[in-house]
Amino acid sequence: MEVNKLKTIKLLVLLLVTGTLIFFAGCNNQKLEFSTGRDTVAFVGNGKFQIGNFGKNKALAMNYAKNTLVETLLSGVESHKKIKNLLFVVSSEGYAVVDGDSNTCRLVITVEKQQIARFEDSEENKNITILESYDLFNDYEKKVFEEIMQN
Repeated sequence: MEVNKLKTIKLLVLLLVTGTLIFFAGCNNQKLEFSTGRDTVAFVGNGKFQIGNFGKNKALAMNYAKNTLVETLLSGVESHKKIKNLLFVVSSEGYAVVDGDSNTCRLVITVEKQQIARFEDSEENKNITILESYDLFNDYEKKVFEEIMQN
């Protein structure tokens, strides 16, 4: 009787350990291609787009290549919210939605930015879509932005 009880306990412990390992192995299935460091506040997907303390304030930035040039898309990030693999960004310069699954960013810039013309014409920037108006965000995205601004 005692032997059967001991075998049952060993089997349960083995199953518990195996299940835990499988669970934790599945938690990090997104491959991080771009470095994040102590200045990184938030990112989704492979890390191509990150919010970080770059310079004087928080900014949404895009990495061009691994561990190289970082381009600031929106400075003055006031708040952000991660929902699943989407990152919503509210900034003093505009709004952005980063999709971590496709590693793309759609943004509206609400201030005059001289450097932004470079984003539209470059092959490297196929990950960025600049919207002409805030109204081009869908209803769900606008609802999330409104929630972020109320908090």
